[in-house]
Amino acid sequence: MYKKFLSIALLLILLIGLVGCSNSSRDSIGDVILNSYELYIKVTDEEGNSLEGDISLLDEDSKEILDYKKYSKSAEFSDLKNGYYTLVVGREGYQAEVYNLYVDKKQTKNVILKKSNDQVVINFKVHDQDDTVLSGVDVEANSNYNSNLSEKTDINGECQLNVSRGVIYQYSFNADNYSSYQGNYLTIADKSDNFEISLSNSNGFNIDKYIFNSQDDKEISLGNVESNQEVIIGIVPLNLDVEDNSTYDATLNVEFNLDETQSMMLKAKKINQEVKVQNIDIQNNVDNTISNFAQAKFDARLRAREKELLTKNKDNSSNENISIQSLITSYKSYNIGDTREFNVSNVDNSGFKEITATMKAESTYAYVFVENSLLTDDEVMNNIGYIANKFDDIYKIDIANFAQYSVNEYDWEGNKGKKIILVTDIGEYVEDEGLIMGFFYGVDYYPKASVQESNEADMFYINSWGIKYAEGDYRIGGQEINFDLDKDILGTLAHEFQHLIYFVNRYRTFEEYGSFDNWGEETWINEGFAELAAYLNGYGNYQGGHSIEYFEDTSKESLIYWDQKLSDYGASKLFALYLYERFGKEIIEDITTSIKNPVNVISEEYRDFSDLILDWAMANYITVNGDENKTLYNYPVDLIKSVEDSNGNIIKLPIISSISSSSLDRFTIKSTAVKYYKVRGNGSEINLTIDLPEKTGVVIYRDNY
Repeated sequence: MYKKFLSIALLLILLIGLVGCSNSSRDSIGDVILNSYELYIKVTDEEGNSLEGDISLLDEDSKEILDYKKYSKSAEFSDLKNGYYTLVVGREGYQAEVYNLYVDKKQTKNVILKKSNDQVVINFKVHDQDDTVLSGVDVEANSNYNSNLSEKTDINGECQLNVSRGVIYQYSFNADNYSSYQGNYLTIADKSDNFEISLSNSNGFNIDKYIFNSQDDKEISLGNVESNQEVIIGIVPLNLDVEDNSTYDATLNVEFNLDETQSMMLKAKKINQEVKVQNIDIQNNVDNTISNFAQAKFDARLRAREKELLTKNKDNSSNENISIQSLITSYKSYNIGDTREFNVSNVDNSGFKEITATMKAESTYAYVFVENSLLTDDEVMNNIGYIANKFDDIYKIDIANFAQYSVNEYDWEGNKGKKIILVTDIGEYVEDEGLIMGFFYGVDYYPKASVQESNEADMFYINSWGIKYAEGDYRIGGQEINFDLDKDILGTLAHEFQHLIYFVNRYRTFEEYGSFDNWGEETWINEGFAELAAYLNGYGNYQGGHSIEYFEDTSKESLIYWDQKLSDYGASKLFALYLYERFGKEIIEDITTSIKNPVNVISEEYRDFSDLILDWAMANYITVNGDENKTLYNYPVDLIKSVEDSNGNIIKLPIISSISSSSLDRFTIKSTAVKYYKVRGNGSEINLTIDLPEKTGVVIYRDNY
């Protein structure tokens, strides 16, 4: 298991070890509370002369850099919220000043720097993703004060650099056959600080990765790119707030530096041309398993209701006793022909309906109940026994990969692990909306005394129409409705059973912790694991459906914000597979049994999440179908790599913007989405400038053609 990788080399955020410094003070600025305000900083020496310094504003708790100005005599920080901040001002050859400020109105702060050799020893340790130490890594640190520091790691993967406290350095880490890293950092530790850095083995691929803070000049030199080379660029806004759906206006300026004659001709004809990507009409043979807008919207409503109940559960002021059923020791069994009442949520959000169903099939791990109105429908009834028997295999695979507790923990009714599969009429296929194949609803784990619609059962629901469409010949609006009993119905069972397991895993984890306060928005990873469950059971693939929806325009799809779109499933299923293949099923356990949000679990125990997104983004482009080797940039499964448009043209995926001359491209992009470019060389030096008002990751792959 790849654990405890800090990957600090990718972070502009630096968690500070020692902040209690002799020259630190807590200042109160102003007396009037405003909604937002400005903080103006001036820097001078002891004689009162203006002096350039690195001025940084940090979050007081996390010590994350919020904004900064390098080599500047002053800085203005605007639109700040009322509260405490850490202000850091440093310059080589001077004593750094660190202030914990309470800011509550527009104010000016004068900072005086005194000459002093205020240095910190940075202890670097560099290893790869397998935790093998790396020797001979070039570690460099450059500042705006003509300081160029460099060292190589020793046989233990270690080296030291003496840097000035409070100064922002651009660090770079380079080693043969490993992805290079660059980023800006500062430290305010007292005497020494530690960096533990993980570099990715590029497996023969020429990969570079960069992380820029929102305020950085996002400039990259590609060097000379030959005429037989092309450079693939992935740009990712790294706002990791799962509840932030920001869209950013951005530009990429690509400058080809040719000789003088070529350059003049270029300026006359090409420079600042707009890059355009052809809109395509893809004939999309979409997977039916969770592949429609109706399912996406319905699932979102169910997850919201579950979260609502959890909010009541964690609210100590609530008088409602909202908690899921404790383990029942008495065995509750059913026999063929037994009937019972069920509550089924209405698709139109109008509450629930009450139905009567009869138990018609039993297997080792399933009771299959069928709504009584369907008992004479041969298209449904002819498949009930098959579904029950096949679920036994699904049960074993899902439990083996996703369950983290005793199987009894997932058994509401105490019926020796058997799950109720309710086949019911959820609604027909609707043109332009699709079909709800089935669902799991965590509400059923609550006692009726607390939640009226609960069925007090560990169960999930299958739409009878899905079975009928798999068996019969149906057309809607002139369109033939093709479903497959295995891929669509059994795939849905595998998908929904994972949701059941995930719900219990998360509930039990937070219950053991004693608080539900940290339970956040996790739909993106929950759905990704559910799609992974269908794949592990042999009922899902990555060659169509959601993957196409995602690859059609990756810049519009946030990885972690759930927007109830088909492409949400595409991004999540690809990322969950990437996690599983790269780190194994242990990462599922660590995510689902931690009170931390999944992004933090991944960053703290496996790989910096920002770094991981960049690896994943390039893997989506590089993966070679038919290559079963697992590497950072290759899935061991076939992805959808091309589609045919309505005119019969073959379109490569993911969709990418091509550039072959100096160009300026304006684009919009969601947070944690990916914008791809392909820059084709002509022998000249090529420079990139990115304007994007957010922390930004860039991954670059050089290839020959």
